[in-house]
Amino acid sequence: MDCPVTARPTVIVISDSLGDTACEVVLAASGQFDEGAFRVLRLPKVTSVEQVKSFVGPRVDADHRDVAVFHTIVDPALRARVLDYLGMLHIRSVDLIGPTLAVLSSLIGVPPKCVAGVIHKTDDRYFHRIEAMEYFVEHDDGRGCDDLSGADIVLLGVSRTSKTPLSMYLAYQGYKVANVPLAHGMEPPKSIYEVDPMHLFGLISTVDVISEIRDSRLGDDYA
Repeated sequence: MDCPVTARPTVIVISDSLGDTACEVVLAASGQFDEGAFRVLRLPKVTSVEQVKSFVGPRVDADHRDVAVFHTIVDPALRARVLDYLGMLHIRSVDLIGPTLAVLSSLIGVPPKCVAGVIHKTDDRYFHRIEAMEYFVEHDDGRGCDDLSGADIVLLGVSRTSKTPLSMYLAYQGYKVANVPLAHGMEPPKSIYEVDPMHLFGLISTVDVISEIRDSRLGDDYA
């Protein structure tokens, strides 16, 4: 049973970036307890210890038993100030990035860059992946199949051979993927004959497997 809101301990995630990494760790760990056992708050884009004080201070009760802090602060000076503040209040905290940076730095003998938000950097690969995802949406399940000249990969197959999930996965990897359904009695689009055969892939299955999928998803009439 969920804890009453007033009784739930508070977990505060602090980051000089978005805080996604720390939140993922906290959520993964909290999954080992009853749902709703903790209230999770996030303080992203921290640039000063004053921000931490104004956010954390009002949420700490007299005995400090209901608050814990998880943080990913790559700036060592800011991290040290935040740790000093949390230690002064005797707030339990976990540094999720500092020890990791120290170990990795010791492995190669090079200090970390200490640049916040590097994992979210929008570089050329990011925009290429977005372009590939947009191409997939425009060429899913036979859409836009009149022109396949821009496709890196073209998937062919009958219904329920997982063309769409595979296309989505490949698009996330940065490939422009189109998928074209095949059906008995229907001519495939002429455009596939203009595609380099090295870029064409047929997805196959068995009658039993496809029939079972169709039965479970859409009922006997469709199957």
